[in-house]
Amino acid sequence: MGLQTKILVPFFLVLIIVGMVTHFSLLPDLVGREINSRRDLEDRYLSLLSTFLTPDIISGDLAKIHRTLDQVLAERKSWLDVVLRNPQGLRLYPLSDGELGTENIDIIDKSITFNDVDYGVLTASIDFSSVSNAVRSKFLGFEFILFFLFGSGAVIGVTLLRYWVVCPLGNLSKAAKKLATGNYYADLPPESNDEIGDFVSAFKTMREGLLEREQHMKLAREVFENSGEAIVVTDKNNKIVDANQSYVVQSGYSRQEIIGKDPSISKSEEHDAKFFDDMWQSIRNDGSWSGEIWDKKKNGEIYPKHLTITIIKDDDGEVSNYIGIFRDISDLKKMEKLKGEFIATVSHELRTPLTSIKGSLALVQHLAAKVLDDTALSMIDIAHRNSDRLILLVNDILDIEKIETGQMEFKMAPLDVSQFVNEAIDAYGSYGEDREIKFELKTPPLPITINGDKNRLMQVMANLMSNAAKFSADKGIVELSTRGDADNIQILIKDYGPGIPVEFHDKIFEKFTQSDSTDSRQKGGTGL
Repeated sequence: MGLQTKILVPFFLVLIIVGMVTHFSLLPDLVGREINSRRDLEDRYLSLLSTFLTPDIISGDLAKIHRTLDQVLAERKSWLDVVLRNPQGLRLYPLSDGELGTENIDIIDKSITFNDVDYGVLTASIDFSSVSNAVRSKFLGFEFILFFLFGSGAVIGVTLLRYWVVCPLGNLSKAAKKLATGNYYADLPPESNDEIGDFVSAFKTMREGLLEREQHMKLAREVFENSGEAIVVTDKNNKIVDANQSYVVQSGYSRQEIIGKDPSISKSEEHDAKFFDDMWQSIRNDGSWSGEIWDKKKNGEIYPKHLTITIIKDDDGEVSNYIGIFRDISDLKKMEKLKGEFIATVSHELRTPLTSIKGSLALVQHLAAKVLDDTALSMIDIAHRNSDRLILLVNDILDIEKIETGQMEFKMAPLDVSQFVNEAIDAYGSYGEDREIKFELKTPPLPITINGDKNRLMQVMANLMSNAAKFSADKGIVELSTRGDADNIQILIKDYGPGIPVEFHDKIFEKFTQSDSTDSRQKGGTGL
């Protein structure tokens, strides 16, 4: 059923109901009013007739009375009968039989009196059906005109409705159906300065937004499918709903094999339950997790990958999906291993000759003090200091390698914090003497004993104090302080140099990196 039919049918139903209610409630009232008015009129006429007949009745001129009443019956078409009775009830004018007592036939009586003397009763039987029929005929004519006007108005209204509303809405409906199939260029009605025009304008805006959104989705899909990193998408119950081609290549599973499955299908046994508990705790708290994980391919091969898992939430803030992005880092791990082995081998091979060179230089420096001039002694001293630096560099590289391979050994023992800080100042306070840099205790060290490896902690202090002196201005001050309690203790080293740039903070602990890595940098160092 079309829109115009849905509007037209109820309109005509209402019109019919209104007509029926009007016909059966208003018409009887109009008929009754017209009959009452006509009855009043006939009553006055009968009063005049009785007055007119009074002299003839008094004189007893029955012939004249009969002629008068015959003439009245002939003229008054609605009068069926007239009866004249004397005071004793005898008829002076005959009354023919009629359908007395029907709906529209009424009987009107008038007493004939003169000078308070009763001369009889004049009775008229009047048919009001003609009055009723006349009223009904007029009312039906009125109803016909009313229905004609309303019907014509409805037809005109429906025609205009079709032109102004139904056709534009029909075109919008066709455009919407085409839009649902991906056709964004269906014809639309012209815009107008009314609600339909606003609707057309809103539809165009929606179409443009959907087109732009589809273009973005196509672009996102292209990025998704052609990304070099594997991407897998799960629902809120952690069931896989999609994966890109890189995932298929790296894992060995086809899309059909993983859709609807849990990502643990590729889980290896390299990590314990706590590892995954911590991972999901981080995802729930921070919205994401990133790190290295060992996984298993379809063929059973265990391989390392760098994985990032991110939560996707809907408009209500509820979790709708999880996205996992990872890349196979097997080759990177192999390269790092080879590099580490190379560095360790070179470092081991350098340590022995460097130690020998350092000892030889120390011996030459001691024996030649009285033989060589100051220039030669200065050169030997420079060579001795550089051998120390090379040995420290080799030791740092070896220590880094031990840390990464888990071979670093710590000799833990009770350590007095106050004594430890003072010894560090005594041992490394000379780092800035050539530029008149002083190391000062800002607050007295806390008299607390901790459990630690003194030599390794001293190595930490040496690195931090050396950096603080290196980046301080001439005649500057480096402050040392401690804070905390028996459970947690902090040793702070503060300089007033330029500081570390914010953009370099996430690279501080990367090997061989410095914030100023250019060839023209003013400060030396290995970045270890």
